[in-house]
Amino acid sequence: MSLAESSDNPHFYTTSQVASMLNVDQRTVREWIINQLLIATRYDGHWQIAPSDLAEFRSRAVIPPRKHEVPLELPLADLGVLRTLAQWDDAVSEEIAQVHKIVPGNARKHLCLLEARGFARRVGRRNGSVVWTATVEGRQWLETHGFTEPHLMIEEDSTR
Repeated sequence: MSLAESSDNPHFYTTSQVASMLNVDQRTVREWIINQLLIATRYDGHWQIAPSDLAEFRSRAVIPPRKHEVPLELPLADLGVLRTLAQWDDAVSEEIAQVHKIVPGNARKHLCLLEARGFARRVGRRNGSVVWTATVEGRQWLETHGFTEPHLMIEEDSTR
Protein backbone atom coordinates (compact mmCIF):
# COMPACT_ATOMS: atom_id res chain seq x y z
CA MET A 1 0.00 0.00 0.00
CA SER A 2 1.20 3.48 -0.79
CA LEU A 3 1.99 5.58 2.23
CA ALA A 4 0.30 8.69 0.90
CA GLU A 5 0.85 11.72 3.08
CA SER A 6 -1.74 14.19 4.25
CA SER A 7 -2.65 16.90 1.76
CA ASP A 8 -3.13 19.42 4.59
CA ASN A 9 0.32 18.92 6.02
CA PRO A 10 2.54 16.88 3.67
CA HIS A 11 4.93 15.81 6.43
CA PHE A 12 2.26 14.09 8.55
CA TYR A 13 -0.36 11.35 8.20
CA THR A 14 -4.04 11.64 9.13
CA THR A 15 -5.75 9.17 11.46
CA SER A 16 -7.60 7.83 8.44
CA GLN A 17 -4.36 7.17 6.56
CA VAL A 18 -2.76 5.50 9.60
CA ALA A 19 -5.86 3.34 10.10
CA SER A 20 -5.68 2.25 6.48
CA MET A 21 -1.95 1.51 6.67
CA LEU A 22 -2.32 -0.55 9.86
CA ASN A 23 -5.62 -2.17 8.80
CA VAL A 24 -7.47 -0.97 11.90
CA ASP A 25 -10.48 1.24 12.47
CA GLN A 26 -9.90 5.00 12.60
CA ARG A 27 -11.50 4.99 16.07
CA THR A 28 -8.70 2.64 17.22
CA VAL A 29 -6.05 5.10 16.03
CA ARG A 30 -7.75 7.94 17.94
CA GLU A 31 -7.87 5.75 21.07
CA TRP A 32 -4.13 5.08 20.76
CA ILE A 33 -3.55 8.83 20.54
CA ILE A 34 -5.82 9.65 23.50
CA ASN A 35 -4.16 6.92 25.58
CA GLN A 36 -0.75 8.32 24.57
CA LEU A 37 0.35 5.12 22.86
CA LEU A 38 0.80 6.93 19.54
CA ILE A 39 2.23 10.44 19.40
CA ALA A 40 0.17 12.89 17.36
CA THR A 41 -0.31 16.62 17.00
CA ARG A 42 -3.54 18.57 16.57
CA TYR A 43 -3.39 20.50 13.30
CA ASP A 44 -6.34 22.53 12.09
CA GLY A 45 -8.72 20.48 14.25
CA HIS A 46 -7.40 17.09 13.13
CA TRP A 47 -4.84 14.67 14.52
CA GLN A 48 -1.62 14.46 12.47
CA ILE A 49 0.99 11.72 12.95
CA ALA A 50 4.63 12.19 11.99
CA PRO A 51 6.11 9.34 9.92
CA SER A 52 8.87 8.88 12.52
CA ASP A 53 6.30 8.57 15.35
CA LEU A 54 4.32 6.05 13.31
CA ALA A 55 7.49 4.03 12.61
CA GLU A 56 8.37 4.04 16.31
CA PHE A 57 4.82 2.96 17.23
CA ARG A 58 4.89 0.15 14.67
CA SER A 59 8.19 -1.14 16.04
CA ARG A 60 6.80 -1.66 19.54
CA ALA A 61 3.06 -2.21 19.04
CA VAL A 62 1.30 -5.52 18.60
CA ILE A 63 -1.58 -4.76 16.28
CA PRO A 64 -4.29 -7.43 16.19
CA PRO A 65 -5.75 -8.24 12.77
CA ARG A 66 -8.95 -6.39 11.94
CA LYS A 67 -12.10 -8.42 12.26
CA HIS A 68 -14.52 -8.17 9.36
CA GLU A 69 -17.64 -9.69 10.80
CA VAL A 70 -20.95 -9.42 9.03
CA PRO A 71 -23.57 -8.54 11.62
CA LEU A 72 -26.31 -11.08 12.03
CA GLU A 73 -28.92 -8.51 12.96
CA LEU A 74 -29.65 -5.03 11.78
CA PRO A 75 -31.70 -2.49 13.77
CA LEU A 76 -35.12 -1.95 12.20
CA ALA A 77 -34.42 1.68 11.29
CA ASP A 78 -31.16 0.76 9.56
CA LEU A 79 -32.93 -2.12 7.81
CA GLY A 80 -35.57 0.22 6.44
CA VAL A 81 -32.97 2.68 5.18
CA LEU A 82 -30.94 -0.12 3.56
CA ARG A 83 -34.04 -1.52 1.84
CA THR A 84 -34.85 1.94 0.50
CA LEU A 85 -31.31 2.38 -0.85
CA ALA A 86 -31.41 -1.04 -2.47
CA GLN A 87 -34.76 -0.32 -4.10
CA TRP A 88 -33.92 3.21 -5.31
CA ASP A 89 -30.26 2.56 -6.25
CA ASP A 90 -29.27 5.89 -4.64
CA ALA A 91 -30.69 8.57 -2.36
CA VAL A 92 -29.73 11.59 -0.26
CA SER A 93 -30.45 11.80 3.46
CA GLU A 94 -33.29 14.28 2.96
CA GLU A 95 -35.11 11.75 0.74
CA ILE A 96 -34.53 8.97 3.27
CA ALA A 97 -35.77 11.26 6.06
CA GLN A 98 -38.96 12.11 4.19
CA VAL A 99 -39.84 8.51 3.39
CA HIS A 100 -39.06 7.15 6.86
CA LYS A 101 -40.53 10.20 8.66
CA ILE A 102 -37.33 11.04 10.55
CA VAL A 103 -35.22 14.20 10.66
CA PRO A 104 -32.40 14.42 8.07
CA GLY A 105 -29.74 14.32 10.80
CA ASN A 106 -31.01 10.95 11.98
CA ALA A 107 -31.16 9.70 8.41
CA ARG A 108 -27.48 10.63 8.04
CA LYS A 109 -26.70 8.72 11.24
CA HIS A 110 -28.40 5.60 9.92
CA LEU A 111 -26.53 5.95 6.62
CA CYS A 112 -23.21 6.30 8.46
CA LEU A 113 -23.99 3.22 10.56
CA LEU A 114 -24.74 1.27 7.39
CA GLU A 115 -21.49 2.57 5.90
CA ALA A 116 -19.55 1.37 8.96
CA ARG A 117 -21.00 -2.12 8.41
CA GLY A 118 -20.05 -1.99 4.73
CA PHE A 119 -23.70 -1.98 3.62
CA ALA A 120 -23.85 1.55 2.17
CA ARG A 121 -21.38 3.95 0.59
CA ARG A 122 -21.15 7.54 -0.56
CA VAL A 123 -21.12 7.88 -4.34
CA GLY A 124 -21.07 11.63 -4.93
CA ARG A 125 -23.03 14.81 -4.34
CA ARG A 126 -26.36 16.10 -5.62
CA ASN A 127 -27.60 19.64 -4.89
CA GLY A 128 -25.11 19.98 -2.05
CA SER A 129 -26.11 16.68 -0.38
CA VAL A 130 -24.19 13.42 -0.23
CA VAL A 131 -25.61 10.68 -2.47
CA TRP A 132 -25.68 7.20 -0.93
CA THR A 133 -26.15 3.74 -2.40
CA ALA A 134 -26.41 0.21 -1.05
CA THR A 135 -23.23 -1.82 -1.54
CA VAL A 136 -23.12 -5.30 -3.03
CA GLU A 137 -22.64 -6.61 0.52
CA GLY A 138 -25.71 -4.70 1.72
CA ARG A 139 -27.84 -6.04 -1.12
CA GLN A 140 -26.58 -9.58 -0.51
CA TRP A 141 -27.36 -9.26 3.21
CA LEU A 142 -30.93 -8.21 2.37
CA GLU A 143 -31.32 -11.10 -0.05
CA THR A 144 -29.76 -13.66 2.30
CA HIS A 145 -32.08 -12.60 5.12
CA GLY A 146 -35.20 -12.53 2.94
CA PHE A 147 -35.73 -8.76 2.92
CA THR A 148 -35.97 -8.30 -0.85
CA GLU A 149 -39.48 -9.66 -1.24
CA PRO A 150 -41.77 -7.11 -2.94
CA HIS A 151 -44.16 -6.92 0.01
CA LEU A 152 -41.25 -5.93 2.26
CA MET A 153 -40.10 -3.07 0.04
CA ILE A 154 -41.53 0.42 0.45
CA GLU A 155 -44.13 1.68 -1.95
CA GLU A 156 -42.68 3.94 -4.64
CA ASP A 157 -43.43 7.56 -3.72
CA SER A 158 -44.79 9.51 -6.67
CA THR A 159 -43.03 12.66 -5.43
CA ARG A 160 -39.55 11.13 -5.83
